[in-house]
Amino acid sequence: MGMPYGLLTYDIPITQRTIYMKLRKSIRRMAIPLNFSAYLIPWGARDTVKSILNQLHSLKPNVIASNVIKFDDSEQDALDIAAEKGLRLILSNACKAMNEKLQKSELEYKKAFQAIEDAKVSKKMDQAEVDGLIKFIDGTKESQVDKAIKTARRILDDATALAVTFNLTKQIDYAALEMQKMLDYQIKMADVAALSS
Repeated sequence: MGMPYGLLTYDIPITQRTIYMKLRKSIRRMAIPLNFSAYLIPWGARDTVKSILNQLHSLKPNVIASNVIKFDDSEQDALDIAAEKGLRLILSNACKAMNEKLQKSELEYKKAFQAIEDAKVSKKMDQAEVDGLIKFIDGTKESQVDKAIKTARRILDDATALAVTFNLTKQIDYAALEMQKMLDYQIKMADVAALSS
C-alpha cells in the first residue's frame, strides 16, 4: 500500500494576491499542484496544511474558501501517477521558464548593445557615455541571469523536497539530475560572461 493522499483545494480572489503568494510559499514543499487551486498533499501533512490555512484565515477572515479532503485508497495507482506527473511538470516548467528568461535577457542585451553602437557611430554619444551605458547593460544582464538561475534553483530545491515528501525520489532522479546539469551549465556560462566583460 502506498502513501495516503489528500486533496487541498482553495479559492482566493484575484484581488488578494498577497494571501495567494503566502499560501503558495507555505505549501510549495508539501503539495504538488494538480491545477492552479487543487494540490495533492501527503495525508500525514493535513494538520500542517490546515494550520497554514487557519493562519491565513486569521489574517483575512472570510476571504479564502478551502478544503482538505482525503482521497479514497482505491485510487492509489492513479494518484501515484498524478503525483509523479505533477512533479515532472514542475521541473519541466522551471527549465522552460529559465531558458525563456535567459533568451529574453540575451535578446535585450543585443538590442541595447546595438543601440549603443549606433549612437557611437552617429556620434550622438562620447566614449565616456558609451562606456557608462555598456557597464549598465552588462550589470542589468548579469542581474537578470542571476535572478533566472536563482529562481530555477529554488524550484529544483522545492521539487527535490517534494520528491522526498511524496517518496518519489527514484521516479524523478533523472529529471532532477538533468535540471541540475542545465543549472550548472548556465552558472558556468554566466561566470565566463562576467570574466570576459
